[in-house]
Amino acid sequence: MENPYQAPGNTQPGTTIRTYRDAGNLTFLVGLSLAGGALASIASIAAGLRQQQTFAQAQADGFTLDEAYAELGLEYFAIIVGQLGLLLASYVIIAMWIHRVASNTRCLVGPRYMDYTPAWAVGWYFIPIANLWKPYQAMKQVWTLNFARHPATPADAGLLLPLWWFLWLGWNIISNVAGRMSWRATTFEQEAAATIASVASDAANIPLCVVFFLITRRLHAAQQARSLAPRTPTLSIFPDRGPSPAPLTSGPSND
Repeated sequence: MENPYQAPGNTQPGTTIRTYRDAGNLTFLVGLSLAGGALASIASIAAGLRQQQTFAQAQADGFTLDEAYAELGLEYFAIIVGQLGLLLASYVIIAMWIHRVASNTRCLVGPRYMDYTPAWAVGWYFIPIANLWKPYQAMKQVWTLNFARHPATPADAGLLLPLWWFLWLGWNIISNVAGRMSWRATTFEQEAAATIASVASDAANIPLCVVFFLITRRLHAAQQARSLAPRTPTLSIFPDRGPSPAPLTSGPSND
């Protein structure tokens, strides 16, 4: 079993040799979850605007906050619960996809060119503070190596990856603020402010889903093209890197 804590760029004796596994099915599932997330955000925005109107009318009529919630009925809360469930499912599917494409990259270009193992490409998302930049660095390395002509000279990251990470951080910040405001709200004014923050969070999630969808499609296509391209072992012009990886011992396999 591969040791995720090994020093960057080193391969330990007895390290498992990974084989390429087509991420097509996982890419499809990620696309479905992202489409569902975007649609859920649209539904949540509509529900949030309805909530604003209900609260404004309830306040004008002299009702309490609890009575206003009762007026909303179960529809609003069903949307919130459904959105949360979809979000958790999306996290699992996307984590599996990230691990798969990182593992495929190690197979296609060789582990000596990578600073992050597939386990840590996912694991850094759960490490406070470090999750502000480490997951992006891991994904950037996967992206640039798959689009590179030679692993020793990675391709440029372009604009899509930085845009994705900007939207991801922005969505997380707004979502955390909206959640804290909602938990602490005890008045109509506080609930109104929390609803506005929640609507902003859902609005930010829509372009985030679109951009990450494009990333998954392009990266999967790049890996497929690289896996099918004829490759022969050649000596690297970089002596410290050692010989280039040999051809795959087995063809692509489906999920």
